[in-house]
Amino acid sequence: MFETLIKRASSYQPAQRFKDAIDFKEEYEKAKQIQIILGQDNKLNRTLGELLNSNPKVSWNEFHEIAMKYNIIEHDWFDFIAPAMEKLKNMNIIYDYIEQIGEDAALSFIKLFRERL
Repeated sequence: MFETLIKRASSYQPAQRFKDAIDFKEEYEKAKQIQIILGQDNKLNRTLGELLNSNPKVSWNEFHEIAMKYNIIEHDWFDFIAPAMEKLKNMNIIYDYIEQIGEDAALSFIKLFRERL
């Protein structure tokens, strides 16, 4: 979806690259909006942060599915770690998560979270 942006950002010629990270991010956001408008945005390619920003009350199954895909755009912290910590902010919520998705799936998430942390 973002091949043009990636090619420009990694161009061998410095003059052809984005002037800075802010410029890249602005162009990325524009491209992302175009993809959404065209209906080509696949919800499974969202980051955990994007999912939770768009729907804080997302089901545990969808939370787990997106979390385990581990899509990162900006940084592990912003796209995965901080949103997961915010969603799983206390033991009662964690127990509910485990009950809904099962212990094995929860352990898989915990291992991934630990690796990324």
